Amino acid sequence: MNPLEQQLREALRRQDPPEGFAERVLQRAQAAPPLRRRPPFLLAAAASILGLLVPLGLGYHLHEVHRRAEIARAQAQMLLALQVTSQKINLAFKHLQTESEQP
Repeated sequence: MNPLEQQLREALRRQDPPEGFAERVLQRAQAAPPLRRRPPFLLAAAASILGLLVPLGLGYHLHEVHRRAEIARAQAQMLLALQVTSQKINLAFKHLQTESEQP
């Protein structure tokens, strides 16, 4: 076993808690202020706000997806146009070369 594994085993080995640990935890739990419950209207207001924001966020997301799809289509069309243009220029260049080679 390498030294790192040995150190990990020692650091993670089971240890009994110190004397009086459970009593101190219980005392702190009893001394802590009680948790306040949120009024029901606050939960209803939060749910209403979420009910409005989630569809808005979803609508924005769908709009963004549509916009990105349009950009991808435009890029594909631009690439095709550049390929066609390149082919036409190559044809014209070859035609000029053959014309200049003829006496």
